[in-house]
Amino acid sequence: MRRGDETITVNPHAEITAAGGAATVVALSFSTDAGDAVGVDDNERFGFRLHNGAIEVQLGARNWQALSDPGTVVVTSFSVVPRVDEADLATFCTKQCSAGSTTCPPRQQIRSYAIGVAGRSAADALVTRELRSVVRVRNDVVVGSCEA
Repeated sequence: MRRGDETITVNPHAEITAAGGAATVVALSFSTDAGDAVGVDDNERFGFRLHNGAIEVQLGARNWQALSDPGTVVVTSFSVVPRVDEADLATFCTKQCSAGSTTCPPRQQIRSYAIGVAGRSAADALVTRELRSVVRVRNDVVVGSCEA
């Protein structure tokens, strides 16, 4: 894609996938190589999941490592619930959008995720804890475009 003399590339790291509305596995990617904006390499794939009572982190494709020890704490639930808020970017368009357009005006998607983790002591099942937090993703996504 080109705009004037500037090449515009799609951010290959914008997508964070979750199966359905809430998930027990979340996948993401990032790159530290500024020259690699073409795609996502296997070593740039990361994620988190609940597996056999432990939270695991993915470090590259097909490489999962435990973050928690089920011999100490058995993680009983892990959920990631995505939330997307949108900001209208019509003020950046020089031409008014056509009525009924589904792509104009462009919108900035501001993404956050509600994360929940619950677990119990491996030594005493009566000892339980739960943690909930909301995190905002830094790389917002712009969808749609202004009409030419």
